[in-house]
Amino acid sequence: MGSPSCELATSVLLTQLVEGDEPRKIEPPAMLYFLLFKSGTFDLTGDVFAYRAYLARNGSEVAARDSAKCNQKAKFLRQQAKSLLQKSPLEVLEALNLYGISICWAKPGTSAVGAGYAGRAAAYHKLGEFEYSLISIKLAKENGYPERHWPTLDRYEQDCRAKLLKGYSKSAGLVPNLELNVEPNPAIPFLAKGIRTEQVPGYGRGLVAERNFTSGDVILHERPMLAAVQYGVEYGKCSFCTTPVMPQLVPCPDCVTAVYCGQRCREEDKKWLHRYECGIMAKLQNISCRSFALGPKMFFYGLGLFNGDLEQFMKFCKQNPRTGSDPITLDYTNLDRLEEFKVFHCAKEPPTQFEYEFFAKFVAALHFSTYMKQPRVAALFGTIEQQDFFLTQTLDYMRMASILSIGHPAPYDRYTTQHFSVASLFNHACYPNTMALYHAGHLKVVVIRPIKKGQQMTVPYVPPIEEFPKRTDQLKVLSRVANFPNCMCDVCDPLMQLAVHMKRLTHEVSADDMKRIESSIVHRGDLQDEVLRKYCEQHLTDFPSETIEMQLLINSYRMGLGLAFVSDVSALLRNAMAESA
Repeated sequence: MGSPSCELATSVLLTQLVEGDEPRKIEPPAMLYFLLFKSGTFDLTGDVFAYRAYLARNGSEVAARDSAKCNQKAKFLRQQAKSLLQKSPLEVLEALNLYGISICWAKPGTSAVGAGYAGRAAAYHKLGEFEYSLISIKLAKENGYPERHWPTLDRYEQDCRAKLLKGYSKSAGLVPNLELNVEPNPAIPFLAKGIRTEQVPGYGRGLVAERNFTSGDVILHERPMLAAVQYGVEYGKCSFCTTPVMPQLVPCPDCVTAVYCGQRCREEDKKWLHRYECGIMAKLQNISCRSFALGPKMFFYGLGLFNGDLEQFMKFCKQNPRTGSDPITLDYTNLDRLEEFKVFHCAKEPPTQFEYEFFAKFVAALHFSTYMKQPRVAALFGTIEQQDFFLTQTLDYMRMASILSIGHPAPYDRYTTQHFSVASLFNHACYPNTMALYHAGHLKVVVIRPIKKGQQMTVPYVPPIEEFPKRTDQLKVLSRVANFPNCMCDVCDPLMQLAVHMKRLTHEVSADDMKRIESSIVHRGDLQDEVLRKYCEQHLTDFPSETIEMQLLINSYRMGLGLAFVSDVSALLRNAMAESA
């Protein structure tokens, strides 16, 4: 039993989620884990049932409130938003966000919903997003906005269409094209042909090239199997696919926390996940932490694939341990979701040690206690055996979601987490030969230096700006941050470091050359540009340069590639929205 002071501090931390001065800066699981670790009042080496028992004794109530819909709250948010409309673009963006939140608070079927869309129409018009303004106008009229106010919307509509006729569209102009530019795998159309799975010494499974690839080859464009939104951005991202909600913001009709990019995602989420989360979403948002958030989602997704038959799901899990699997053996042209899930369930852990076991146990126990307060979930797990299964399987899926994560694919979307069936096969390298980029529900992998037949294909687990530390101690810190405490890549291997010292790069590239290369990527979208290819061949070789200047230039190239990717995906989303305007 913990000391009274520890128990009090634990309770304070949990209530601070909504009652603290700055609740959005609090990471409750991490803070509570740190408290338990330092206090010495709890044996961290115990099993997950001991963690559950500790929380049951000392209180596991997350104080975040899951409030009911309230038109008064919606009106208050709209008033706040309106006061920002005539100010700076950043404040207009905040107004746009507040109008969106007001829609989530508004009672379905009332004029408050339409008023929120009308406000977003005005904000989009102010920002020059004329296509999006037209969509919001349409939604306002469809959702009960009073007809006496329609003349104002009509004036906005006329002005938007006039501006678009004159070419004032953010959809206009060339954007980089980062679609697959090599022959695709016939059974996996979103993956390049000539890539196989192989057991890589020290890593476990990994991807190996069966042919040569060159810089600029786009070898993967994958959508996530499952995704989760992190605390703090829940109103800006789709709760199901994590795409920015933009104009077609669709709220859950029953809670104020879940929001979607369209009706399809709302229906899919309700079918697989949200029916177990509705009413406790605010609490879950407060305790979720990166890839661990996917653990319970993967559990309920699997249960749904077994048609909600808990006994059959339990039987499958007990009879199928993690002996190994290969997602590349599936036929994605006619994908069986259950088979894809089984591949995740049976994936074998890599030989490296999982460093966050204690933390995972705590987060799993806290999720268990929170989910069991949801009536549908409580009714589902009526026996102790069923509850234990829910807890242990959630922990297992949390661990594997974290292990199979490809880290932070880009510095542009740090507030979502996903599981990708195929991309999970990529292993890390501090000096990778590909760049993984994620934004708005799309993951793309681009070759950044030549890959020879038989070589492993690797990705960085952190954005380029965080890589290539100059000193060994910085590398060690980076390794802990990036979840690879014992990195085995060429840069970190002591034997390979000698080769790095012996192989200095002599080529130089000027800052002017770098600017031309970045301009080629971002503005023209020409990844086959001869200057870019020459640069890649000369500077992105087998080993990283020792000079900090070259490291920075390589990072600049990769950051430029990331910007090109964001432009590419944003254009896809924008054009899709424009078609419905």
